[in-house]
Order: sequence, then structure tokens, then C-alpha cells
Amino acid sequence: MFPLELVIAYWNGSLRILGVSTSDGRVVVRQLWEPNFRNLCAADVILDDVTGLSSNNKMVLTQCGTIYIPSNLKRMNSEEARNMTKGSPIQPHAPGDGNDPNNNQPARKRDIFLDHLGLPRLKDKWLKHKTSKQSLAVQASPQTAVSSVVSQSSDNITNDSRSVFTSAPEDRSLLTPPAMAKSISDIFPENLSKPVIKTDLPAHLDRIEVTQQLVYCCRLLIDSQAITSPAAAAAEAQTEDSATDIQVTSRTKSQGTGVNGPHAWEPNETERAWIKVVGQDHVQQGHLRWLVAKVVQEFAKDEIKGPAFINEIVTLGPILDRDTYRSLLSCVITKFERDTILNVTLLQGLVQLVECASPGYLEDDDMVRTLAVLRQRLYGTHRPSSELMYQILIAICRLLDVMVNSSVKGVNRLEQHQPLAEALKELKDTDDPILRLQVDYALQACQYIPDDESTLQAVLRFSGGLTMAALGAASVFKLDPANLFNSLDTLRQAAGQAFEVTKSMLEGIEASQKGRFGAMQSLLHGLRRGTKHEWYLTLLAARTFVREGRLADFNQAVCEANCRDERAFQFGICQIIGEIAMDALWDPLTRKHAVDFLGELYSTPLGWKQHTAVKQWAHAVLAQISELPDSDIKDHTHGILRDLSLEGATSAIASYPLRSRLPLPESSPLLIRAQMIQYLEYELRKVRLQRLEEARQRIYIPPTAKANLQASDKDFFLLMDKVQEFLSSERQVILILGDSGAGKSTFNKHLEAELLQSYTIGGWIPLFINLPAIDRPVKELMSEQLKENGFSETQVQELKLHRRFVVICDGYDESQLSTNLHTTNLFNRPGQWKVKMVITCRTQYLGPDYRNRFVPQGGDHYDRPSFDLFEEAVITPFSKEQIVTYVEQYVPLEPRTWVAKDYMDRLTAIPNLLDLVRNPFLLSLALEALPGVTHEKQELSAIKITRVQLYDTFVDHWLGVNQQRLEGNNSLRQEERDMLEHLINANFIRCGIDYLRKLAGAIFEEQGGHPVIQYVHDQDNNSWKAVFFGSDPKAKLLCNSSPLTRTGNQYRFVHRSLLEYFFSCIIYKSTRIDSKFDPQDDHGLPAAFSFGVDGPLYQRNLLAEPSIIHFLCDRVRLDPNFARHLRLVINQSKTDASAAVAATNAITILVRAGVAFHGADLRGVKVPGADLSGGQFDYALFQGADLTGVNLSRSWLRKADMSDAHMGGVQFGEFPYLKLDSIVCTCAYSADGRMLAVGVRNGGGVSIYDTSSWTRIYSFKMPGEVQSMAFSPDGTRVWAGANDGYISLWDCARGHTDQVWDVKYSPDGERLVSGGDDCTIRFWNSTTGEPGVVLKSSLEGVYSLAFSPDGRWIASGHAGGGLQLWHAVSAEPGPVLHGHTDQVTGIAFSPDSRWIASSSQDWTIRLWDASTGALVNTLSSHKNPVLSVVFSPNGLQIASGGFDSRVRLWDVDSVLTSSVEQEDQLGAVMKTVYSPDGQYILSVSDYLTVKQWSSLAGASIPLSIELPESLSVKSVSYSLNGSPTVVATQDRSIQLWEPQAKSPKTNLEGSSTVEYVTMSPCCRWIVSVDCENTVTLWDLASTQQKHVLIERGGIDNVASWKLAFSPGGHRLAVVNRIGNIWLFDPQSKKLIMSKSIDRGRIDVITFSPNGQQLAIGDEYDWIYLQGLQPDDRDIMQTLYVDHVICIAYSPCGEWLASGSGSQIVRLWRRRKPPGDTESWSYVSTVRGFVSMVLDIAWSPTVPMEFVTGCADESVRVWRVSSDGEDVVVKLLWGTNLAVLHANGLVLKGTMGLGLMQKKLLVQRSAIADSLTLDEVGGLGVEE
Repeated sequence: MFPLELVIAYWNGSLRILGVSTSDGRVVVRQLWEPNFRNLCAADVILDDVTGLSSNNKMVLTQCGTIYIPSNLKRMNSEEARNMTKGSPIQPHAPGDGNDPNNNQPARKRDIFLDHLGLPRLKDKWLKHKTSKQSLAVQASPQTAVSSVVSQSSDNITNDSRSVFTSAPEDRSLLTPPAMAKSISDIFPENLSKPVIKTDLPAHLDRIEVTQQLVYCCRLLIDSQAITSPAAAAAEAQTEDSATDIQVTSRTKSQGTGVNGPHAWEPNETERAWIKVVGQDHVQQGHLRWLVAKVVQEFAKDEIKGPAFINEIVTLGPILDRDTYRSLLSCVITKFERDTILNVTLLQGLVQLVECASPGYLEDDDMVRTLAVLRQRLYGTHRPSSELMYQILIAICRLLDVMVNSSVKGVNRLEQHQPLAEALKELKDTDDPILRLQVDYALQACQYIPDDESTLQAVLRFSGGLTMAALGAASVFKLDPANLFNSLDTLRQAAGQAFEVTKSMLEGIEASQKGRFGAMQSLLHGLRRGTKHEWYLTLLAARTFVREGRLADFNQAVCEANCRDERAFQFGICQIIGEIAMDALWDPLTRKHAVDFLGELYSTPLGWKQHTAVKQWAHAVLAQISELPDSDIKDHTHGILRDLSLEGATSAIASYPLRSRLPLPESSPLLIRAQMIQYLEYELRKVRLQRLEEARQRIYIPPTAKANLQASDKDFFLLMDKVQEFLSSERQVILILGDSGAGKSTFNKHLEAELLQSYTIGGWIPLFINLPAIDRPVKELMSEQLKENGFSETQVQELKLHRRFVVICDGYDESQLSTNLHTTNLFNRPGQWKVKMVITCRTQYLGPDYRNRFVPQGGDHYDRPSFDLFEEAVITPFSKEQIVTYVEQYVPLEPRTWVAKDYMDRLTAIPNLLDLVRNPFLLSLALEALPGVTHEKQELSAIKITRVQLYDTFVDHWLGVNQQRLEGNNSLRQEERDMLEHLINANFIRCGIDYLRKLAGAIFEEQGGHPVIQYVHDQDNNSWKAVFFGSDPKAKLLCNSSPLTRTGNQYRFVHRSLLEYFFSCIIYKSTRIDSKFDPQDDHGLPAAFSFGVDGPLYQRNLLAEPSIIHFLCDRVRLDPNFARHLRLVINQSKTDASAAVAATNAITILVRAGVAFHGADLRGVKVPGADLSGGQFDYALFQGADLTGVNLSRSWLRKADMSDAHMGGVQFGEFPYLKLDSIVCTCAYSADGRMLAVGVRNGGGVSIYDTSSWTRIYSFKMPGEVQSMAFSPDGTRVWAGANDGYISLWDCARGHTDQVWDVKYSPDGERLVSGGDDCTIRFWNSTTGEPGVVLKSSLEGVYSLAFSPDGRWIASGHAGGGLQLWHAVSAEPGPVLHGHTDQVTGIAFSPDSRWIASSSQDWTIRLWDASTGALVNTLSSHKNPVLSVVFSPNGLQIASGGFDSRVRLWDVDSVLTSSVEQEDQLGAVMKTVYSPDGQYILSVSDYLTVKQWSSLAGASIPLSIELPESLSVKSVSYSLNGSPTVVATQDRSIQLWEPQAKSPKTNLEGSSTVEYVTMSPCCRWIVSVDCENTVTLWDLASTQQKHVLIERGGIDNVASWKLAFSPGGHRLAVVNRIGNIWLFDPQSKKLIMSKSIDRGRIDVITFSPNGQQLAIGDEYDWIYLQGLQPDDRDIMQTLYVDHVICIAYSPCGEWLASGSGSQIVRLWRRRKPPGDTESWSYVSTVRGFVSMVLDIAWSPTVPMEFVTGCADESVRVWRVSSDGEDVVVKLLWGTNLAVLHANGLVLKGTMGLGLMQKKLLVQRSAIADSLTLDEVGGLGVEE
């Protein structure tokens, strides 16, 4: 009884039972029973320790079985052995299978089919015994390269030696092929990494020296990414379920160059370190990829592909990306096709390229095309050329292997497959066994390549595929030796089942073709193509093992192969092993093992059939190896030959070169070529890393910007987004503007860093250029900077021709340039630099025509700007959120005692500081200064701080810190220490300031303000520079302690503004050190004024340095003495002509500082070129003054006297207007600008003016009312559109169904476009009048139209205020521009199509940027709705006309630059009120903004808190203690705000439906009206706050109720719409009296100072004075006022001021003769407003002073003086004086004024006795 019995079932139907026992540690195996005994079976018995066997018997046993008993079986006891067999019982046959005697007909037919196909007959038992568990186990394994071969289940496989069966996976350890002798089976003991090229790795940033190094580096990166990629791992683990997916996956894997399994290449420590560094450097990785691509490009350039080039380029194959690989493959195939003589190296390179293709790189067409050319070469090679024939055959075999693995399709049977097979068969009779082997191999491979067979064949193959899918065998075996054999067995079985599946189909076909040759016979006759041999698949798998480095698996597969006795198989193994030994990529030990393997093959291993030809081939291969130059391998091979007694013997067969790949290149010619270009990348990379290091910024806040200077700061966007948009557009220049310290340089450096980080080789190269540091930026901008960065002249030229740059030009203003760098450097011209420019410039540096310095010259006309290539952005001040973010980044930089909240609390608490630090540089200064400034300060709200004070404190702090640093520096030399002591004794900070002042002065004097000082000691030791940067100890100590930076030999201030600050300190020398912003010091800082004739105030025109003027303006505001000294300088110019420059500087500084010159005596002053724009000169005396070239734009010149003044070149920023008799509806310029057509209402028709003299030259009448006009391009015709729906050219055309509002010509004159109330835009043929396309607008009626001159756009203006742009060609709608609040009545494009001007019923003209849609400026001089606007043909002027019967002319340059320094954006000023002490004024604008002003100087004084934007401010006042108080509503509830209180906000309970509210002057009472017209009084001093005075007082509209408190708050008047008056006592809440007056709607009421009189204004333009005593008559007096809006009594009760909608203030004076009743007389009119006067308030402390609030956003303070009957009203100060005021200006005897300027001034009510009515009549001026 044996403890272990094994039952084995064989394919031939036999069963064998073996018994296994152990005895004395030995294993004994005996056959117990075999029913159908045919052959001896001793399957896989371990030969060691088996007793009683001779050597011959051992050999017989090793050749007869497939059972493997593991060594641990020796240690099993009998029970364990029995348990092993229980899982494998003999299973009975299933009913109906092939072994069933009652069901053998199908099996018999199948056997006939297999006989015809050359396959051995199969028994069904094997299939029936496979369990579902086995099938699932097999399906769980991933497939590999040969799976696609096995999947061709209809193929024929035979094995001439014997068949092998496949066992279930769980039994595989017991059932395997017989083992080989130990000597050959253990030659390759383990799997290795696949062979790769390895060299010395270059250090990071080092140059790649040879191509192998390039391949090695790229391979490291590729393989490291593949190993670590989660996606790759997931893809590897994914299991495919369908047969189709199986084939695709197989194909993809078969083209791979590596696997990520246990045999994957693992990097060593050095490689991992290199990967870690380079893996983080994306530019370096990109550089490697780019270099590879360049090498391929260099190869493609050469027609002659020498061996060195081929060896080098093929080496790159495994690392190429798909596009580069396919480009190279196409190039090589094309070259091979074209060569008439066979280039063996090119042939080998081509095949090697195909073999190394990565997954998805190869396409079927590539392989079919390559196979075709190889077949042609095969035909063309002469038979005697055996070596060439061998090379071609080797190439064909290797290519066919790839095609087999890839399941290639598309092989044409007739054109490709069959001719190749026939050519190969012709070579089968060769006597050369090696050639015959290649022929046989190729023929076998051909059997596995599908072609375009017949439909019947395709059906058979498809059915076989179904069988394979059902079996789960083709898709699932993993490529290892065991599963390789399983797969081959499964393939045989699949062929058998394919017959069964196909049979039923064929029977159907056969039945349909009765009487003809049977389908079965046809199939068997036509499909038989030849026999497939198992040795081919085994060799194919063996090559796969070797390619992946899996030599142990290769060893096992070879030794256990069933086909190992086949001569072809042994030949193939010899060839594979020989290639390993010859390949230098394998390590020496592996190559020696290969030599050993060949030696064993020569000796014919045990169990192998001996073939003489194989022995001869092995000898030939060894002989070839022995001739290698590698001495180690050579000696080892000679040793093997000696052992085999073959040394010196000659092989009996020819030897052919063995190599699986081309030799590694000995040189790198292609790489050297590529490096000639690529070397630039190394230089660029060095510069990139250096710049990235330098560009690191401790704090960076993304800046915001607006579209242009005139746009509101609220309309902002992220600047980086705008720049990125610019970089992706076709534009070439973007100009970034910003104030000094706004963060322009910070942004530029950040932009450079961002672009450097994202830079890819061949892309845009960012180049930061500090313009002041470049010597010749005008023409050599790029070359100078690149040479500064270390590039040679040759490299610069290479960059110029082949690269693109983003040029970031920083500091255009600091370089003091005035030229267009884009134009002078010829950027983007043919053969020139290809660039996009980002230019930054300070806003203050610009003049009115600044865009001409930056706009590119585009197209073919370099003399004309191309605005479509240009755009701009203006950096906006920091928002509060940005300030918070900045502080949060600032605090952690250094150890500090304050946290971010401490800084923000101080910034918020100090008045005006938060607004001041919206500038980033000032914010940085403030944060440094704040701890010291606020130390021991309790009342922060009392601290005053300005911009210049921040600089003062920063400089003191900087120098103080550096003094301490030097004192603690022990390395100072003795002479330096002595000098430091001297400086400390002399006040180190004062010495440092003096040093910096002198340095700033020298920079301006010696270098014209150029900020960069180049100091080279040997060259400049005797120059002025040595005083500041020489070796003198004092200079060195002060230089090293100053806020200066040094780059090489270049010195500069850390910020440009510091240079300007210190230069301003030359003029104003503050003698105070360490200023702490003393709130008690209202007289300024002690200072010395440098006003000597040699000083900068006298010698330098400061108007070119606006920042210096800004600093001096701050000094004026802080120090009244400085202002007085500047006035003295102005007065000096009256008698001293040499003081003219100083006087010009002085008056400009004072005007910019907001100093008013009302009533000033400026007679005879000499201030040529002064900037007095926005200056206030009410009643000023300029007689005889030199005002040549002075800018008086927006100046207040009311009642000023300029008699005999020199005014040549004076700028007013405006033009005069035409005065017509009726409303101006439309205007149109002729194309040449010589004529202006004007259409007016009320039958006025059309008038045409000559623009040179402004005289009317033509006029004609229209049947309807003219609404629009257009000149024909030649100026000979005028089209007009009328309100009757007709368009007229004296002939009529009709198309619109309603009123026509506008008509315009297209730029080419071929089309007309019209628009009207029917919401349509219609096109017309301008010659025939025929109608064309009709556009339907969704923006209400079309009121205006315009074509852009470039023909791209049509603009339409609509009734709702919107502007719609349309694409002129496609008629598609474009963007909509929003801004107007009423009908857009006119639209015009500028001649260059850059600007759009629009007019509107909202009384304004708006200018838009056509490219961005941004609002540029708003013009508001018209006093009524504006109906038309046009540009002059030269683009310099805009003409507009409207309801005020005037045509106004505007200077475009002035319009574009008029808001360079924006004033406060107030909105319409609805309410004004004085504080009780008269020092402050509160104003409310648009119910949203509350501002506080100094009543004396007009300076804005910020409130302590910011009010929420959602509030609707209804009333403001001051409490009795002087605290401002604001009453507002939010969601219809009343809120009380006291900004200076600790708890500023109070909600009034029960006020949820309030619509209107006002507050008493004493701030105790609030009265409100709700939505039900209930009037409620709120007592803020009582707990019973709420008191209803009038319950639901009628159905009046809430807005018609008028409420007023008496000045002391003792009375409350309530008036409703119909004139009912209620008078209440707020204290007692009682009604005092009620009256009713019948005077129409009441618009305004106010109390007299004593509370005894009520002034009432009604809708009929009357003011009624109503007495409030019981015995007073109803109406005391009636005063006429045009459109009264507001009324105010003076505190003394003697004056009454009224504001009106007619834009004037009327002043009334009370008269009361003795014994008579009082009366009021109208004494004065105050003009100069450009919109409605909304509120008036009198000062409580200053007699006859009042303030006005106006809809033109101005707040103005007036002073009334009276000398008897003469009453004079003078302006004290005003804000937002947006237009020129010249009412009463005296111009007698002025010199230099042009006619147009005189007409303008007279239209503004100036007095000019030199002008007669005739001279100005053309403009409709009235005397």
C-alpha cells in the first residue's frame, strides 16, 4: 500500500495510477495501473536518491513524464500524502462528449477536419474534465506579448515530437514538462533588469556630452514616471472581459518597452538622487525633450544617412515621444525606399526602430509599408549575396514578429501576404542552414498575420475567436514559462472547438447550395495554407523574455519546451544566445553565461535531440564571439572552445553577424549639431535660475487695475488676468501705468517669475529690463540687456532670428525716455526681434499725447499707429482687503510685538492714514513707522499724517537702525571707527540726510535725474561720484547706511520716490529729527528754505518732476511758512525776470497743494508754462502778467482781471460752441473736415458751416424734423433722416415703420445704415436706395448709429441708455456698453477707430475705449440733454450739440488726460451743513457718501468710521458738542450713526416702514414719514422715543411731504402736497397751528432764523414767505425764482439764498424801511455751476458765508461782501470744479490769445472790449 497515489489522465485517453513511497529518505515511484497502456510513464520523478536505476534507465525516465514532485514531499507522512490526492478525484465523462460511444459522430467529423488542417486528433475527455474553477483561475492572469498570437484560435499548430497537455493552475506544481540536466537549466539563475544604456550622469545644469548620456537621462525620467505612476499601475491591474478588448490590450502591451512588475528596472542611489533633482525641474525636463527632438530634426535634414548618424538616431528610439517617433520612422522608411543600393545599417536601424516602438506609436500602415519595401529588397537581392540575403531575412523576421505581436491588420493577401510567402518558399531549397532557418521562421510568422481573406475564412476565424473567449484562454495567460505551455495546449483545444461551432454554419450554407460542390469540402480545400509549428511561438516568447531581461524565465522556457528537439528551435536558441553574448549592453557575467549556454548547446544537453547543423552553428557563433575586442568575454569564449576541443577549428557553416541592435555610437555628430542651437538653452536656463532667485519677494499682493486713467477705481480687474489675456492676443504692447510706489516694479518682477516658471523650450522668453540701467535702449534695447546677461554676440543674433520674447520694460519714466521703443527698435518687423512688450510708467510722467510713445506702428505703413496692437491698464490703489492681506504677510517676516490686528487698528484710527497707505510703498513705510509714531499716544484720532511725513519717519528709522548696526560692528577698522564716532557726535541721522540730499542733487545736476549711478573706482576716483562711493571712510559708512542698492558697479536708491524725496528736501530742509506727527503742531515743522538763485527751485523746471512737486505740496499743507515763502518767490518775479522759473515752480506747487488765490495780487508776475489747471483765482489780478503757455484748464477765473497779460499758448482744454436758434438734433463732419452740418428742430432744417471761419455756407429745409445726417464720402451729398420715417437726399425712400433717428454711410460709401423707433437697423444701397439687411435690436428703439472707419463695427445707441456693437460683416451682435442713464442720441467713432463718443439725454457725453468697452471720460458742460456728437476727421476735436442750442467743441487730448489726478468722486451733493463752531462742513452725496471738509481750506477730513454702502443717508447734522451725526435708512428702518462715538450705531425701534426722514439741527429730534403717510416724531433724549404727529395723513405721495425744523429745533413744520401746513412743538408734541395755502405743489420749505417765518417754494418757480404768527397775513412776500430747489436764510436773517435748476444761486436781501413792512430785494446772481444747485447752508459763525451742494458733484464755499448797494459774492474754495469758469473775466488788452480762445472766454461770460459782436457772431455769441 503506497501512502501517495497519483492518477493521471492523458490526451490519448489513457489513465495511469502511480504509487509514491519513501524509504530511508528516498522517494520510490511505481506505476500501479494503466488500462490503455501504450508507453512507459515515469512523470517528473526526481532523479536524486532514486534507488535501483542505471544511468540509461534514468535517461529513459527523464524523457517520458510530466509529473514534478517537490522536495518537501520527502518529509510528508503517509496521511499527509493521502490528503494531497483528495482534491483531484477522477471525474466521469459528461454525457454526450467525445468519449461517449453513443455520440461519436461529431468527434469523427472533427477528427477529419483536424487531419486536413494538420492538427492531431483530440479527445474530449480533457475538455470535459476542466472545472469552472480552473477557467476562472486562468482568467485572473494578465496577458503579454504572445497572447495576440494565441488569440488566433483558428490557426493550425502541430508538434512533430509530442503533444503537451495543460493542467489546472492549482495542479501545475505537480504536472510540468520533464526537467533538464542541472548544468544548462541553471545557467541563468535569476531574472535581471532589461538592458539599458548607462553612462555617467551629468550634474544638474551640466551640458549633455554624448547621445548615450541623453538617452540615459531620458530613460531614467521615463521609467521613474512609469514606476511611480498610479495610472500606470491601475492600467496594469485592470482586467479586460471581452475578446475585442483583449486584442487591443495585447497589442498595446506588445509594443511596450518595459514592464512595471517584479523584473522592472530599479534605479540605484545615484540615479534616484538625480531623478529627485531633475524631476522637480520642469524646464530641465523640457530641455531634454527638446534636445531629443532637435537631434531628430538634424537627422532629417541630411540626405546622406551615414552609419554614425544611423547608430546615433536609433539609440534615441525608446525615449521618443509619439510625434517625434513617427516623424523619425517616416523619415527612415522614406530614405530606405529611395535608396537604390541596400544600406545594411539603415536596414538594421529601421527594424530596430520598429521593435522599440512604445505603446500606441506604431500604426498598421507603418508595418505594412515597411514589409512591402523589405519584400521588394528580397526580390532584388541576388542569391549569391548570402550576407545581404541574411540581413534582409533577419529584418523580415523581426518585423514579422512585431506584426504578429501587434495583431496587425490591413495586409493585402494578393499584394503582400502571398507574394512574400512565395518569395520565401523559393529560398527554402538553399543549402545554407542559417538562411533556411530565417526562411522557415519568416514563413511561420506569416502564418500568424491575418490578411484580407474571404468571407468564409473570416467567419471561421471569428467563430474561433468566440471559442477562445468562451474558454478564457487567449486573453488571460500571463507570460511566464508555465502559462506559456498552458496557452499552447489551450490553442490546440480551441482549434477543435472552432470546428464544432463553425460546422452548424457550414451546414446551413451547404443546404442552400444543393447540387453544387459541398461547402465543407470547399472549406477544407481552400483554407489549408500550411502547418503552424509550436517552435515559432516558443522562440517568439523566448525573445520576449530576453528583451525584458527575464533570463531565468527564458532559461526555464527553453529547457522545458516540448519542441526543444526541433532543429529550427535549437537554431533559434543559438541565435538568441549569441546575440546576448555579442550585446555590450548586457553585463559581462550575463554575456559569459550566454557563452556557457552555447557550449552546452554544442554538447547537446541531456534530453535534447542532437543535430549536426546546430552544433556547427553553435561553433560558428562561439568563433564569432571569440573575436570580440572585449578581452574578458574573448578569453572566456576561448576557454569554452578549448573545453570543447574547438579552439582553432573552422566552423563547417558560414558565420553571419549576430546582433539584436546596432552598436552604440562612438561619436555624437547629431547631438553636437543640436548643441550649437541648444547651448542657448543652457545660458537661458542659467539666467532663468538666477532671475528666479532674484525675483523672490517677501510680500506680494496681486494688484488690481482699471482700463485707463479716466475710468473709475471701482471698475477694476486683476492686472495679471489682463496681462495674460494680452499675452494670448495679437496685441504687441501693453502699457501699465501707476503712481509712484503703486507696485509696478513689484508686479513686473512677479510677472517675470511667473513666466519663467511656466517657460517651455521654444516658447516665449521673459526678459526683464530695468530701462534706466540700459545705455542705449532706443535702438539696442534687446542686445544691451542680453549681453548684460552674459550672451555673446553670436548668441544674441541667434536669439533674434529664432526666439520670441516677452519684454518687461520697467521704469520708462525713470529712464527719461520720450521715444517709442517699439518703433525705434524695429520690433516685429521682418528679420527683427519678435516681442510682446509690457511697459510700466508712472502716471505723473505722462503728457496729453503719451500714447504715441507706446502705440506700435503696424501693418505695412510704419508711419501710422496701430491702436489695435496696443492696450493699457492703470494700477488702482489698494483696497482695504488688500491692505489687510499685506499686513498679514508683513507681520511674520520678523519678530514683532504687534500682531496684524494692532497694525490695522492704528491704520484705521489715525485720520486719513488708511487712504494714504492705499499706495503699497507708503503702506510699507507706514508699517515701519507706526509703532514709534503711536507710542504712548492715547488720542490717535488727533494725529495728523501726510505722505511726506511717512518718508521723514522712514528715513529717520532707517538711518537709526544702521547707526546701531555700525556701533555693534567690531570688524570696523580704526579709521572707520574714528569716523563713526565723529558722525555720531555730529548727529548721525542728520549727517545721513545731508549725504542723501547732496547725492540726490548730484544725480539731477550731473545725470539729469537718471537714477542709476555707474561707479568704477579706477575710472571714477576723481569724479563727483567718488564723493559718495569712494574709499573715504565717511563716504563708505554713509553709503552703507543709506537706503541704496548695489548691483555690480551700479548704485541707486531702493525706490525712485526716495530720490525725489531727497531732492525735494534740498528745497525744503526740515531741521527736525525724528518727527512724531505732533497733533498740536499746526504751524508746520521748523525748516530752512533753499531759495538761492543757484538752487533747484530757480534752476530746474519742476513741472517735469510731478513727484517732487507732490512732496513739496505736502510741505505746503504742513507748513504755512513754506507757502508764504513761495508766494514771496512769485512776487519776486514781478521785478526780477531771473526768478521766472522759480515763480513758475512756486505757483504750480501752491495750486497743486490746493491753495486758493482768490483776490490775489498777481499783477506783473512771470510764470510762463505754469500748471494752473484746477486753480482758483476768483477776483484775482493778473494785469500785465506773463502767462505764456500756462495751463488754465478747469480753472476758476470768475471776475479775474487779465488785462494786458501775455497769454500766447495758453491752454484752456475746451473750444467755443456754436449758438443756434433752436434745439440741435444732429451734427456731421464732411470727410475732409472742412464742413460741419447741423440739423435743428422746429423747421430749422440743415445748416452747413465752414470750419475754418465757422460761417454758414449752406442751408436747406426738410419736410420733417431732422433727426440724423451723413455726408457722402466725397462731400457732395448729405443724407438726412427725419421724424416722419423718411430718409432724404432730396429724393425719398421709406422702410422704417416709425420715426427715423439716425442714418450713416459705411466707410466705403456703398451702404447706408439707418435706425429708428421700430427697433430695427436697416441697410440701404447708397446709390440706388434699394433696401438690404434688417437687424432687430433687443435694446428698445435705435436712436443713433455709427460705422467704425476700419469697417469692422457698427455701433447703435438705444432708448434705454445702452450702446450695442455689431460686427459689420456678419451682422452678429457684439458687446453692450452701459453707462448712460437715458436715450443715447448720438454715436461717433474716432478716425483711428479707437474711441467711441456718445451723447445722451442724460446731459452728458461719454468717451469709450472701443477695444475694451471701458469708459474713458464723461463730459458734462451741456446744460440740457445732448442730442448729437461727432469727431473731426483729424480726430483732434469732438463736436456736440443739444437742447441748450449750442454746439460745443472739445479737445480730445484734454478729454483723454483731464482726469490724470482724479478728485473726490462725490456724486450729486444733496445736503450740506456746518458744524456749530463753523470749522467743518458735512456733505451728503447721492444719499450714499458722507464727507467732512475744513470750512476754511476745503481739505477733506475723513470720518472716524466707514459707513456701510447699503445705507441711504437722509440727513446729517452736528450735535451741540460738535460731533457729526448721520441719519440713514436701511431696509426702511432708521439708523443713527455717530462716527466719533464709541458705539456709533443706534437703531430706532419700530421704524420698519420709513420712507422719508430728517433731523433737527440740534440732533435731538428726528421726524419721519412712512409708507402710509403717518408722520412720527422721535425724541432721542427720551425713553419714550416715538410719537405719532399725523396718523395716515391722506393719500399724498410720500415724496410730496416736506419737513423742516426751525434752527433751534423748537418748531417743526410739516407740509403736504396740497399746501396744508402743520406747525408742531417737538418738546410738547403738540400742534401749534395749521394753515392751508393754495399755491400748487410744494417743493421746498425752510424756517427763518427766529422761527417766525417759513419760506415755501412751489412748482411754479415762486418763493412765498409765510408768517407763522396768528395775526400774520397769509403771504408776506412773493419772490420769483426759476425752478427753485433749495432755500436758506442767513443766521442774521438779512440774506436769503435760493438754488435752482437753472444752475445759479440767487441772493436776496431784506429791506425794512422805518415804519414799513419788510421787503426783500434781489441783489446778486452766482453763476458757474454746470448742474442743478441742490442745497445751501450758511455758516453759523462767519458772517455772510455759505456753502452750496450741486449735482455737478461740487461743494463750494462763498463769501458775501457788501459796500452799500454793491454786493459781491466771491468763491472761498470749491471741490470738483470740472470745467473752465470765466464769468466776468476781464481781457482788455491781452496779448497772444487766438480768436478761438477769445470766443471761448466770451462764451463763458468773459468781458472783452477788443471783440465786437461781428467777430464772434459766427459762433452765436451774445454780448
